[in-house]
Amino acid sequence: LILHPSQPNMKIGGVAVPDLLVAGGVVVSVSGCLLGVFKYRAWSRKCQLKKKWAEAGENVVVLHQFPRPGKIPNLSPFPIKLETFLRAMKIEYVNDFAEPMSEKQKCPWITINGQDVSDSQLVVEFLTDKLGKDMDS
Repeated sequence: LILHPSQPNMKIGGVAVPDLLVAGGVVVSVSGCLLGVFKYRAWSRKCQLKKKWAEAGENVVVLHQFPRPGKIPNLSPFPIKLETFLRAMKIEYVNDFAEPMSEKQKCPWITINGQDVSDSQLVVEFLTDKLGKDMDS
């Protein structure tokens, strides 16, 4: 919308156009600020969690999965597959239920030595290569 000097009092729905433009600018600025605050909080939380995961130790797998309902295993078959692999291969691991979804929106996923790996099959292949553990031997 372009205001022409010959129409300084142009109105839309009974509201002056300059007032609408100012109001629209305020809405966009507030929205941008709120988005920035939410992004910062998410980033800050992720940094705190990464510090916590780093405390697990070297070559200790942090297994991220959905929370368990009581004392039974996870209801999803993929975390069960991965946890069974870790136990069978005697790989030291700790569970983390605070962040069940990876950046790729996959569950389960692992963190080992600061490196994240998503998808249960890719995790099994990664650990087989990195730690030299093989199910067939």
